[in-house]
Amino acid sequence: MIQYDQFFCLDCLWQTGATDHFEVTYNELMDRLAGRLELQHAAALFHFTKSGIFQHAIHALKYEGKYSIGRIMGELAGEMILNSVNFNSPDCIIPIPIHRKRKRARRYNQSAVFGKAISNIIGAPMREDILVKDHHISSQTTASRTGRIQNVFDSFSLFAEKLSPGISVLLVDDVITTGATLEAAYHKLRQIPDIQIQILTMAMAHD
Repeated sequence: MIQYDQFFCLDCLWQTGATDHFEVTYNELMDRLAGRLELQHAAALFHFTKSGIFQHAIHALKYEGKYSIGRIMGELAGEMILNSVNFNSPDCIIPIPIHRKRKRARRYNQSAVFGKAISNIIGAPMREDILVKDHHISSQTTASRTGRIQNVFDSFSLFAEKLSPGISVLLVDDVITTGATLEAAYHKLRQIPDIQIQILTMAMAHD
């Protein structure tokens, strides 16, 4: 059973921002990524709007040490996966990595907290040793979309020898905005022959 945090009202969030991505095969996130990524499935738990309730929850998770928010989200996501006809059971879960300096400052990687909670529910191991962020990236506000993706791609190291060809992975992150980070991670992982990739995020941002 999901244990609620006093700070965090999951019922309120569910009523105000839940998506239908687990039930709908060709959902709005799949549509956003169409033509760029070849995925088994992609979903976000919630919609993310500026100044909305989820923005406050993510801010608390990332900057206020509210670790339990990521855990609650992951437990919910794991239960949604188990009840979804669109998600296939992955062989492992890979969180979007953050640089060690940022992790040291925050004390945890919020995407890994999310991924570990999913792992506990669905039984697939989480692997933080496959995709590692070696280089910190400065502001990319002036870079083109292609440039942003390349910069993130170059900041990742892939330890492909630790995974077998044809493996199925679930790539998880907190919020998808432009999609550049997930797209870079996707292309890095695609260096593993015949890999199958699904994507799951806590939320999907809208313009």
